[in-house]
Amino acid sequence: MFSVEEITIVAGRQQLLSEVTLQFESKSITAILGANGAGKSTLFKSLLGEYPLKKGHVRFNGQAVSQYSLSQLSKMRAYIAQVKTGFFSMLVHEYLQLARLQYPESDKYSENLILTLAEQFQIAHLLMRDVTYLSGGELQLIEFVRAYLQLYQSANMQGKCLLLDEPASALDIKQTRLLYGHLKTFQQQGGTVIIIDHNINAVANIATNLVLIKDGKLLAEGSRKAVFNKTILDTCFETNGQIILNKANDAVENSIYQV
Repeated sequence: MFSVEEITIVAGRQQLLSEVTLQFESKSITAILGANGAGKSTLFKSLLGEYPLKKGHVRFNGQAVSQYSLSQLSKMRAYIAQVKTGFFSMLVHEYLQLARLQYPESDKYSENLILTLAEQFQIAHLLMRDVTYLSGGELQLIEFVRAYLQLYQSANMQGKCLLLDEPASALDIKQTRLLYGHLKTFQQQGGTVIIIDHNINAVANIATNLVLIKDGKLLAEGSRKAVFNKTILDTCFETNGQIILNKANDAVENSIYQV
């Protein structure tokens, strides 16, 4: 899927990322963690091709991201921003229809697809609402469905990637569980997820791989079992926390980090 090879990114005199090398495996959920200003969003935007690289390469399916056209990329990867603003007044189902304009299909097909996925992802009750009147949490769920529609060509999502920047920031507990469940469904369909989230305990529960960034450098990466420990997390966030295991199951996969 995505590979990052010794990338360095500089803005003015500030070095934002320094020689970061990573492999984002297909059919995985990778969570990028780190304190504010650590370089998470810079790494994220390098995957989207939004930052010029001073050094290194970013590849998608073995090919440099810069060699793809925007039309090609839009069918292979979709981005969900932390907060989306500037909506024009339109109904939710009209907004979702925009995600299908790149495909040569009938209006009936796209409408049926939207209705089917709206039911599947539990947003059907919002279809006739004006997007400008939705709550932040409702908008984020709509954005997930929009991104899914952008990528959808069949139920097999192999070769497709969702990139999400703090998608749960405006969600309540129920909405967060719903969204994370949708991400697991996408992964089970063969898709790849890369996500930034400050709720490290919640996102670690669904992630197959964790990447920790500190001061623009790769601090650690690997499975939750490998890197979700006090030493690494304390270093990453400059805290003095503790790992608390679930009393019913002492496996690290069920632990939480508490400061």
